[in-house]
Amino acid sequence: MSKKTRGIVAMLMTGVMVLSPTMTALSGVFSFASDTEEEMLFQTSFEKGEEEIVGKSQGESGVIQTAYGIKGKGFEVRLDSVQGMEDYLGSENKFNLFDGKTSTKFLTNHPSGAIWFALKEPSVVNTYELASANDEPGRDPKSWVLYGSRNGSDWTVLDERKGETFTGRFQTKKFSFDNTLSYEWYKLEVKENCGAGMLQFSSLELYYSEGDEGGDEVSVDFSTLTGTTPDSATQGFSCLFDGDVSTKYLTRSNQAQITFALNKAAVIKRYAITSANDHEPRDPKDWILSGSNDGNSWVELDRRTGEDFAGRFTANEYRISQPASYLWYKLEITDNHGKDAVGLTIVQMAELTLYTTEENSGSGSTEEIDPNSPFSVVESTVKGTAEISQAEGKKNLFDGQEATKAVFSAKSFWVSFRVNRADTVTAYSMTSANDWANRDPKNWTVYGSNDGESWTVVDEKTDMVFSGRYETKIFRLATPVSYLYYKLEVKENAGNPTYTQLSDFILMTSAEMPEPVPGMTAKKDFGPTQTDTGKPGSWTGNSCLAVYGEQNQTEGTYARVTLFEGLTIPVTRYTTFSYLIFPGLFNIKTYDYEYTSCRVMIDLHFTDGTVLSGMNALDQHGSVMSPAGQVAGECLVTEQWNYIESCIGDVASGKTIDRIDVYFSMEQAEDASKFITFFDDVKIENKEPVVCEHLSGYINILRGTNNDSAFSRGLCTPAVTVPNGFNFYSPVTNPSKNTACYNYQVNGENNPLDSITVTHAPSYWLSSYGTWQFMANTSVDGSGSVTAAMISSDARKAKFTHENEVAHAHYYSVTLNEGTAASGVKIEVVPTSHAAYIRFTFPADAENANVIFDSLWGTGTLTFGEDGQSFKAQTNHTSAGGGKMYVVGRFDSAWAKAKTMGTKQGLVSFEKGTTVVTMKIATSFLSYEQAEHSMALEIGSKDFKGVFAAAQGAWDALCGRFEIEGASFTQLQTFYSCLYRMYAYPNLYSENEGTNENPVWVYASPYKNGAKTKGILYTNNGFWDTYRTTWAGYALFTSEKDGELLNGIVQHYIDSGWIPRWICPGAVNCMVGTSSDIIFADAFLKGIDFNYEKAWESMVENASAVSSSLTNGGRPDNNIAPFLGYVPNSTGEGYSSSIEGYINDYGLYRMAEKMGLESQAEYYLNRCLKYGGLYNAEAGFFMGKSKDGVFSATAKNYDPAQWGGPKGDYTESVGWVNAFPTVFDGEGLVNLYGGREALAAKLNELFDDSMESMKKVVTGIGHEICEFKEVKMGQYEHNNQPAHHVIYTYAFSSEPYRVQEYTREVLRHVYVGSEIGQGYPGDEDNGEMSAWYVFNALGFYPYCLASGEYVIGSPLYDKVTVHLDNGKDIVIIAQNNSGENVYIQSATVNGQPYNSMVLRHEDLTNGCTIVFNMGSTPSSFGSGDGAKPASLSTVTELSKAKNDVLDGATVTEKAYTSSSEITANTQVFTEIASASKLFDGNSGTNAAITDGQTVVVTGKELSRVSLLTVACDTVQTAPKGLRLEASANGTDWKTLIEETNVTFLFNKSILPFSVPEGLRGSYAFYRITLTGGTKLAELELIGEKGLSGESEDPFEKEEHSFCPWTEADSVYHKKTCAECGEEVLKQHRFTEWTASDEYPDMETRQCTVCSYSENRDVAPVTPSETPSETPSETPSETPSESPSETPSKTPSESPSESPSETPTETPTETPSETPTETPTETPAETPGGASASPDGDSSSRKDGSGSMEEPQESEGFPVTAVVIGASAFLLIDAAVATFVLLKKKKKK
Repeated sequence: MSKKTRGIVAMLMTGVMVLSPTMTALSGVFSFASDTEEEMLFQTSFEKGEEEIVGKSQGESGVIQTAYGIKGKGFEVRLDSVQGMEDYLGSENKFNLFDGKTSTKFLTNHPSGAIWFALKEPSVVNTYELASANDEPGRDPKSWVLYGSRNGSDWTVLDERKGETFTGRFQTKKFSFDNTLSYEWYKLEVKENCGAGMLQFSSLELYYSEGDEGGDEVSVDFSTLTGTTPDSATQGFSCLFDGDVSTKYLTRSNQAQITFALNKAAVIKRYAITSANDHEPRDPKDWILSGSNDGNSWVELDRRTGEDFAGRFTANEYRISQPASYLWYKLEITDNHGKDAVGLTIVQMAELTLYTTEENSGSGSTEEIDPNSPFSVVESTVKGTAEISQAEGKKNLFDGQEATKAVFSAKSFWVSFRVNRADTVTAYSMTSANDWANRDPKNWTVYGSNDGESWTVVDEKTDMVFSGRYETKIFRLATPVSYLYYKLEVKENAGNPTYTQLSDFILMTSAEMPEPVPGMTAKKDFGPTQTDTGKPGSWTGNSCLAVYGEQNQTEGTYARVTLFEGLTIPVTRYTTFSYLIFPGLFNIKTYDYEYTSCRVMIDLHFTDGTVLSGMNALDQHGSVMSPAGQVAGECLVTEQWNYIESCIGDVASGKTIDRIDVYFSMEQAEDASKFITFFDDVKIENKEPVVCEHLSGYINILRGTNNDSAFSRGLCTPAVTVPNGFNFYSPVTNPSKNTACYNYQVNGENNPLDSITVTHAPSYWLSSYGTWQFMANTSVDGSGSVTAAMISSDARKAKFTHENEVAHAHYYSVTLNEGTAASGVKIEVVPTSHAAYIRFTFPADAENANVIFDSLWGTGTLTFGEDGQSFKAQTNHTSAGGGKMYVVGRFDSAWAKAKTMGTKQGLVSFEKGTTVVTMKIATSFLSYEQAEHSMALEIGSKDFKGVFAAAQGAWDALCGRFEIEGASFTQLQTFYSCLYRMYAYPNLYSENEGTNENPVWVYASPYKNGAKTKGILYTNNGFWDTYRTTWAGYALFTSEKDGELLNGIVQHYIDSGWIPRWICPGAVNCMVGTSSDIIFADAFLKGIDFNYEKAWESMVENASAVSSSLTNGGRPDNNIAPFLGYVPNSTGEGYSSSIEGYINDYGLYRMAEKMGLESQAEYYLNRCLKYGGLYNAEAGFFMGKSKDGVFSATAKNYDPAQWGGPKGDYTESVGWVNAFPTVFDGEGLVNLYGGREALAAKLNELFDDSMESMKKVVTGIGHEICEFKEVKMGQYEHNNQPAHHVIYTYAFSSEPYRVQEYTREVLRHVYVGSEIGQGYPGDEDNGEMSAWYVFNALGFYPYCLASGEYVIGSPLYDKVTVHLDNGKDIVIIAQNNSGENVYIQSATVNGQPYNSMVLRHEDLTNGCTIVFNMGSTPSSFGSGDGAKPASLSTVTELSKAKNDVLDGATVTEKAYTSSSEITANTQVFTEIASASKLFDGNSGTNAAITDGQTVVVTGKELSRVSLLTVACDTVQTAPKGLRLEASANGTDWKTLIEETNVTFLFNKSILPFSVPEGLRGSYAFYRITLTGGTKLAELELIGEKGLSGESEDPFEKEEHSFCPWTEADSVYHKKTCAECGEEVLKQHRFTEWTASDEYPDMETRQCTVCSYSENRDVAPVTPSETPSETPSETPSETPSESPSETPSKTPSESPSESPSETPTETPTETPSETPTETPTETPAETPGGASASPDGDSSSRKDGSGSMEEPQESEGFPVTAVVIGASAFLLIDAAVATFVLLKKKKKK
C-alpha cells in the first residue's frame, strides 16, 4: 500500500472509530454454521423473472458508455446455453471460442469431446471457422462432426471432417457445407485430436455465406507430398506449408521437385516462395510450376528464370497468367545460385504458399478496389520497413487479431497504406503484442495523404506506455480527417535495442467511434466470461448485474444508477448488507493497476438523503464501504468473485432505505480506462453477531477450495479429521482430480456432490496415496437390475447449496437438493484417526434408500459380508511408495440388498421407509484385520455422538490453547481455521496393532514395498514449505507433540537411509533444499525431546554426501557444490538450492556447536557464509553463478522482476524476493547494501506499490504469477513461501517499524474470502501459509530457525493468552490496538521496559507477559544496534567465508625435495598417481592411495589453514588415519592434526577436521599424511592464502602472561596479556537465577569466572484464568490426536465443561453440544523411546540486547581471531563417528 493509500485507510478508519468508539469486533459477519436468528428484508440475484432494475441515472461526471460483451464475426451465441467438455481452467474456457479472438482459447483435459450451444436466434449456417491456439499442435482438433438441432436434444449431422491439420499457431481454417435449414442449437463433437492428452482450439465461428467467397490460402493434403528427398526429416516437404519461416525444406542438389495435392481442387491465381534463414546461393533461381487433375498429366502454369531474393525470410509473390482449377501441383526447381559459402550445392526454401485471389503479384499490379465494401485497408498497397519474417509481417497490423503481430528489426519503423475509400476517420487504435514490453512503440506520428506522396500530420504521441500485453489503446483525433492514404511512423520504441513490434493498428470511422454518450450501463447479464477461478457466469443462478463504462477524466469522475426504488426497509442495530462483486478486466491479459473495476459498489440511499458510501461503514475486513475505501482496503481480487458484508446498523440504525443504487467513483486517474464489474446476490437482512459455543466451531475447512490451478486461493482439500490424523474425509465435487476433489464454486446454480471420499491428499500437486468413496442415493431401485452406469459419477451426483452444508474439522454434513439422485438426503461424517462414523438420513417418503461405494482414482475390489451388515474394499494407489489400502465397514442395521458392479463399485439398499442409516468404516495399509482392529480401538462401543464428541474435543483442546480477546468473527474464523490447517499435517502413517493402553505401532513401509515395519512414521510434508513456520509452531505451542512428530520424520531416515525433501507417504523428488536439516537443528536447540542423534546423521548425510537419487534425499550437485560454495546455474534453480543449503548449513553449524562438535561447527559455519559469493555487487542483487564463477546476468541485462531469474535461478519467485535471502545474517545484508539506510531503501523499493512500480510486477502464465499481483504490495510475493521472511528484514534496517506496518497489512487484506471458500493468497502448503498467519497474528515470527529467537511484528488482537505444554502461559497484550494503531510505541516484558526486536524462545517457554503500547505513527521501538536479531556479521563488519587454499594449485606428481622446485603461488607435491583428481573440486572423481603417502602444499605465498576436509570415495576404501603438519622451511614439521581412527558413515562424503586455534599460523609448508585406505576423492585446506611476510610458528612463540578475568560488558569477560597487551574475550558463564538478597521481587545471577552480575524481575504469577493443574498423564506410546497436555479450563467464552446433552440420533442441525464424557478409548499418548535431548539453547547473538544465552565452556580466544564454536569440551560423537582433536592447552 502506498503512503497515500495508507493515509486514506487511516483517515477512514479513524472516522469509523469516532462513530463507533465501543466497537471492538465487527458485527454481523458471515457464518456458514450460524444458529443466530436471521430475517431477510431484501434479496435479489438479478435472475430473469425477478424484479427488473430501474436503470435510471442519478448523475455522472467524466463517465461515458462503452461497448462490452463477447461478439465474434459469426452468429451471436447465447452464453447461458454453452455446455459440454469441462474447462481445464476458468480463464481458458468454452466462452473464449466465441469472442472473436484467437489470442484466447478453450482448453480441456481430454483429447476429445463435444461442445453445444444455442444461437441468439435460429439461423441457417453453411460455413464455419475453426482456429488453432497458441501452442502444442498435438492438441489441435483433427476429426470432428458439426450437428444442428431445433431443440437441443435431437441432432442432425451437418458436416464431418477427418484428418485435418493446422499448419501453424493461431491459424484459422474455413469449412463450408450445403445447408438450407435453420437451427437454434449447434454442436461440435471432436472425435480425435492430433495426439496430445488435451484438446484446445481458439475460435469457433458459425455464419451463412452467399456462395464461394474465394478463400485466400488453400490447404495441402500432406499425405501426398513427394519429390526430391530432403536432407533430414526435420527439413522435409511439410516445412514448406507449416506457416513457420524458421523451418525449411533442404535438399543436397541444385535442383529439386516437390509434388502435392490439395484437399480439394482450386484455381491458384498467385503463389509465393519465401527464402530460408541462411546462404543466399541456396535460394531457387529457375523453376517451373505445373498443375494436374490426376497427378500424371501436367500443364505448365508459370516459369521463372534468374529470380533473386532481397534477403533472408523474404517472400516473393508471382502471378499465374492463365489460372485454372487443378487438384495437383508440382514445383520443379531447375537451378539455384551456385555453391554456398562452405562449398555445398544445396536448394532450400522456407515456405511455398498458394493463393486463390489476386490481391498481389510479382509483377506489381494492383488489386481491384471496391469503394462500396466496408472501410478497410487495401493490402496490396501496404509498404514500409522490412519485417523480420512474412509470418510476422506488416499486414498483421490490419487483421484485427491481437494474437498476430508485426516485428521489425529496428528501434523504429514506418508503414503506409491506402484505404478503399476516403471515409471520415475520428480515431485510431493500437494494440501491444504478446511479449517484451520494451518492444512497444513509445513515440509516433500518424500522417494522412490524398496521393501517397504529400503527407500531413494527423496525430502525434510521445512517451506512451502500454500497461500490459494485448492492450488496446484508442486515440481520438482532435479533428476528424478524410484521406485515401495513411502512414504510421514509429520513431522510438520502449527501450529494446533490437526489435520493435505491434499487434494492430486500426483506423476507426465515425460509425465505429461515435461521439461518447455520458453515463454508465447497468443491466442484467450472463456474467463474466473470463475468470481466474471457478466458472464463468453469475455467482448463483443464470444471471447477474453487469455495470460498465469508461472514465475519461483525471479527477472528480463518478456515476450513479438506480437499481431499485420505492423501498421502505428499516435499519436496526443488527441489519446487515451483503453482495458479491466481480471486478473484471476488458482484456484479461492487461491488468488494471488503478483498480478501476474495484471502484464500483452497491450503494444504499436513505430517506433522509444520506447514502451508505458517505457514512464510513465498515465491511467484515475493516474496509470502508465506499469506492475509495474498497480500493484502499485492497481486499477485492480482480477477475474473481468477492464477498462483501457490512453491519450497516453500526452507522445507520434508525434510518430507512428507500433506494438501491450502483455507484462508481474515481477521484483521480492517471490513465483513462474502462471498467466492467458484476454483482450478484444482494441481501439486506437482520442478523445477530455469531459467537461459537465451541472454538472448533470457528474452523471452516472450506477455506482454500474456491480456486483452480490457474489461480490458487489455497488449493486445499477440505479435510474432516483429527489433529495429525491418519485419514482425511472430504466431500467430492470434482471427481477428475483426487487432490483437488472439492471446488467451492462448480456451478453457478448448485454444486454437484459426487461422493464423500477417504483421502490422504498431501498437496494439490501430488497425488493422494489412498482414496475410497461412498455416496447416498435415492434414484436407483436396488431390488432390480443395477448397472455400473446407474451409479457412475454422472448418474449419482446430487446438487446442494452451501446454505445446507456444515464444514468443520470434526464434523461435516450436507443436505442434498430435492429432485436429485440423492433427493433430500443428509450425510454426516465424524472422524477418528483411522476410522469414521457416517450417518445418512433419508426423507421418510424416499423411494429408495441406498449407499453407493466406488474407487474413483484407483483399481480395487469390493465384497459384502454374509452377515448382511459388513463389507470390505481394497484400493490401489502407487504414488511415492503408496500401495493397497484396505477398507472395512459395518452398517448398524442390516441391508435389504447389496450388489457389486464390476470389481470395485457397489450398491447397498435398505428397506423402503428407512430414514436413518449409520455406518462405521476404517482403513489400513497393512491388512483388513488391522483396519478392523483400528475400528475397534478408536470407535469400539461408541455411537455417532460419542465419536462426534471425541473429535470435537480434540480440536477444542487445540484451539483452547489460544485465548483471544478483541477479535472479530472473521478474524477468529481465520485464526482457528489456520490453526486447523497447521495441525492437519503432518499425518500419522502408523497403525496400532496393540491396545490403547499398550500400543504397538507398525506401518506399511513406503520404502520396502509395504512391508510391515515397527515404529511411528509421520508423512505428508514438503519441508521447503513447512520449515519456515509450522515446525517452529509445533516446537513452541505443542512441544511434546513436536517431539513425536519429529521422531516420525526421523523414522524415514531409519527406514530408508535418507530423509527426502518431500514425503507422501515416501520419497518424492519435489522442491529444493534439504530443509529437514534446519527443522531438526531448531528443535534440538529449543530442547525438544526427540531422537536427535539419528536426526544429526541424516543432516550430515544431506550436507556432506553425494546422493545417487535426489528423490530419496540429498542435495543437487553435492559432488561439486561444497567445493564451489554454491550449486551452479547449470542445474535448474541452482541459486535457490544454494540459498537453502546455506540456511541448512547454518542449522548444522548451530547444532554442532551445541553438541561440542567443533570441527563440524566451524566447517558448516564457513559453508553458510559462502552466500556472499552470490551477491552481484554491480547489479545489486543476488543471483546464480556458472561453474566458472560467472554470474547468471550482468547488471545491464538483469531484470529483478523476471520470473525464475535469468538462468532459472529462483524457485517460484523473482530477483526482488531473493534480494534478502540470509535470515541467519541480516547484518551481512546491511554490509552488502551499504548500511541500514541503504537496506531500508532497497526494501522500500521492493514494497513500492505505486502504479508505476506495480506495472513492473512479473506477468505471464503460471498460478504464482497470477496471484503475485493481487497481493498489491509491490514486488512482495506473499502468495508463495520464498517471500515469507522478507518483511522481517526491516528489523536490521533503519526503519524497523516497517515490520509492524507490513505484517499488519498482510494480515488485513491478504487472507480474505473465507466466506466463499477463499482465504489464502496462494497455495496453502501443509499448514505453512496458515502458520505464518498464526504467528503474525500473535505478533512475532520465527525469522531465523536455530537462532532461538522470534522477531517482533505487530499483534493483531487486544489480548492473547497461549497455554504451553509445561503449564506456563505467554500473555500478549496490545493496548490501544486498532486497524490504524499498528505501530509499537513501547513495550514491556514481565513489567520491564523492552526495546529489542526479538523474543527469546526460552523467555517465552518460561512464561511471560508482553505488553505493547500501540499507536498510529512509527516510533523508535526496535531501533539501535543492540535491538537487532541475531546475525553472524556485525553492523560494521561482514563475516566472510574462508576458501580452499588449494584452489587453483599446481599439482606436481612427485615428492617435494627442494625449494627450487617451487614455481607457483600454491603448489602441491605428491607421489599419488592422478593426484589432480584430489584437488579438482569434485568428490565424484578419485585417486588410488597407499599407506603413508603424503601431500606437501607449498608455494611462493604463505597460507593460514583453519580446516582440513577429506572426502572419501567409499566408506570401505577411505583412509583410516591422517596427519596434518606445518612447517616454515619444509624440513622441521609440527603436527597440527592427527587422527588414527577416521570413520566415514557415507560414501562420497566429506569429513572436516579443525586446526586448534592456538596452533593456527601462517606457514610456507603443509603436509598431509594418509594411513590406511585405497582411494580418496578430495582434499581441502580451508583458510587464507596469499599472505606475505615470514612464517609464524606458534610453537616458538613466547608464552603470554595473562592477568585475571575481568568484566568486559554484559556479554563478555576478558583477560589481557601483561607482556604484549593482547586480549582474549569469553562469554560470561552464569549461575542459575536465584532470589536476590539485596532487592525484593528480583532475581540475580553471577558469572562464575569474573565478578559480573545482573538482576531481573521475578517471573510474574500465572494469571488466575490459567489452569491450576495439568491433566493427568496419558499413555506413553500412542500418537495423540491432539496435543498431549492441554489446560484444564477452556477460554472463558467457552463452557468449562462439556454440556450434558449430546446430538440426537437423527440430528436436523449441526450438533452443538458435546457429551458429558470423552470416551476413554481415544488414544492420547505420545510414544516413548526418544533419546533425551540437551537443554534449550540460545542464539549466536553478538550484542547484549534482550535475554542472553549462558555461555558454553570454551577456551579464550584472541580478539583478532575468528570465533569458532562455543565449547571447550570437545566431544567424540559415537553416533556419527565424527572426531575432533582435543586442544593443546597452553602453559600458564
